[in-house]
Order: sequence, then C-alpha cells, then structure tokens
Amino acid sequence: RLESYGYRRPTSPNIAALSKRSVTFEAAQAQASQTAPSHASLFVSEYGGAHGVINVHGGSSAMRGLPEGVKTLAELASEHGLETAAFVSGGNLTRGMQMNRGFGLWDERNEDISLRVKAATNWMLAPGRKPFLLLMHSYQVHAPYLPPRDFVDAFTEPSYQGPLRERTYRYLELSGAEAWKGAVGPDYWAGMLDYSPEDVHFLSDLYDAEIAYLDAALR
Repeated sequence: RLESYGYRRPTSPNIAALSKRSVTFEAAQAQASQTAPSHASLFVSEYGGAHGVINVHGGSSAMRGLPEGVKTLAELASEHGLETAAFVSGGNLTRGMQMNRGFGLWDERNEDISLRVKAATNWMLAPGRKPFLLLMHSYQVHAPYLPPRDFVDAFTEPSYQGPLRERTYRYLELSGAEAWKGAVGPDYWAGMLDYSPEDVHFLSDLYDAEIAYLDAALR
C-alpha cells in the first residue's frame, strides 16, 4: 500500500520521498505474519522455528524471550560504537520478551504515531548525538482502524453509509486512550464477522487512511 512500491493511491508521499534518498529493499519479506516472531527474526537473524518467540497476551506463561547466546542487531551495533534506541508501542514488542536486549534506550508506550515520532526525533536531535541505530514501531496501521476524521473522509467513498462508518465516527469522538480501549473490546467488534463487499471496501479505505496519517506524522 506504499507509493514507493507502486501503489497508485496517495497514501505515502513522504515515505516515497525518503525512499528516493535511502536504501530501499525491493524484495524484503517478513518472516512471520505477527509482531513478536517477525521482530525477533529481524533482531537475531533466525527463522521463527529457531528462535521460538510467539505472540502472546501480556503476563501469559507462554511468553518467550529472545534466545540466549545469540547476538542481537542492537548488541552488534553497540559493539561497533553506535548509540541505540527504540521507540516502540509494547504489546507483542516488549521487554517481557527481552526485545530490548542491546538497546541503550527502550521507550515503550502505546500512543498515537505523532507522539512516537516526536519522542524519536527529540532523541535523534539531542546535542552531541553520535551515529545511531534507531527503531520506531507503532500499531497505528493496525486494527482498529481509527485515523483522524479528515483522513477518513479523504480516503473513503461518501456513498458508503453502512454500519462501519457510524461505528468509526462514534469511536473518533472518544479520546485516543478511550478509543483504543473500547476498540479492542466486544463492542467495537460486534457483528464484524459478517461483512458485505461494501464493508470490506470501507475497511480497505480506512487502512489506506491510516497509512496516510502515519506518513503525515513521519514528515
């Protein structure tokens, strides 16, 4: 869904501009479809079957940490003189899984992408900052899809007046914390296993709107 990979909707002009002066991996593949195992593979360069990290809910006895005796990307960067920091949103990317291993700073808060970007850029621009490795992670482009109203209206079809539009607007009236808490509960998800094609199209548009909001924050 990114313009730099050929998507035709204007979801990500700032990421596209950044990619033109960056290294862009054209054939990268995630090693898992979930947060914890995918990031663990990034950090230790092993397949999920080797490192064994899985998605779990906080406090679960099934929670596993990064394997011992394997050097992480952050540890390797630190050994070579880079400062290391991570601004993440917790959940399945957390200290409890030892994901912070090797990071000099691990800032873990589930908040709006604009606040995660602000925290990261404040750290990057601090006086005397040396060359660094920085990780920024957000659940912004993740269900529940609740981008600001102007992004919703810009990317969704006005003709769609199905139940998901009313539900979206209702949650957007709440504070960010209230919306997130409610939208991971039964009220938000009620009846959402029986989509019409129009509902699916609306959700797809909301996903694009979330990307566009994240892209605007990254600018």
